[in-house]
Amino acid sequence: MGFERQIVSYSTNENIRHISSSGGFCKSFLSYLVESQTVDYVIMTRMKENATTPESIITNDVSKIQTRSNSIYEYHNQIAILDDITDNQSYAFIGLPCFVRYIRNQQIKHKKYLNIFPLISILCNQAPKPLFKEQIFLDNNINPDTVVDIDYRHGDYPGEIWVKMINGSEKNISFRQMWDKYNDPRYCYAPPCCLNCELFESTFADIVVGDPWLTEYKESKKGWTKVIVRNEKSMGLIEKCSKSGYIYFENLENKILAFKKSKAFKQNNNKRC
Repeated sequence: MGFERQIVSYSTNENIRHISSSGGFCKSFLSYLVESQTVDYVIMTRMKENATTPESIITNDVSKIQTRSNSIYEYHNQIAILDDITDNQSYAFIGLPCFVRYIRNQQIKHKKYLNIFPLISILCNQAPKPLFKEQIFLDNNINPDTVVDIDYRHGDYPGEIWVKMINGSEKNISFRQMWDKYNDPRYCYAPPCCLNCELFESTFADIVVGDPWLTEYKESKKGWTKVIVRNEKSMGLIEKCSKSGYIYFENLENKILAFKKSKAFKQNNNKRC
């Protein structure tokens, strides 16, 4: 039987923990990997600053790794950025399960991208199309043409949608409103390729991260990150990160995964797919 350990963690940096989607584990762990020279670069996707669209970047700039919440809630192709990596450098990758699976398959079948480790996957509940963002704007009387910045998980956990307009005004939208819209069975915001996806648990990733829904940790306003560790090498890195003071972690006894929308749910009355 393979190695698996489930923990909950948070960044020991209060500012990072506050601006993160959950507990800030990813920001601090990736920062540790770069600053300890465990990897040369991090491959990640984030919302562009002063924009409403995501971008994938390769960086060893910790200030970019630690920018805002980095929750996207929008499908974005993370494969193209791999053309920019070089064989003589080492990388950590964080992204959606489908892209992590692509890299893992390339490593196994073609001995390609062997310099990418660890592979970190997000517990993905099917990334929505831009239509989802447009609907949020419509529901809150926001003209999309006036929006210059958006952060989906802003402030104390679980955060709010923060929107900034061109005239400098700002608007906060409750996370619950966003979540209820995203899970409304009358609509389908997932791209067609996501509707039959079975990659939620990311069994091919080295590390899987997400919100600690269905556990007592979800009640913390400071936030925690749920972490599933798939191999001893990755657990060793997390332990070193903790000993270096970047993160705190403890074992998770309640090992229930976050809620996943079923195919039946997604396909029932989905008139807008």
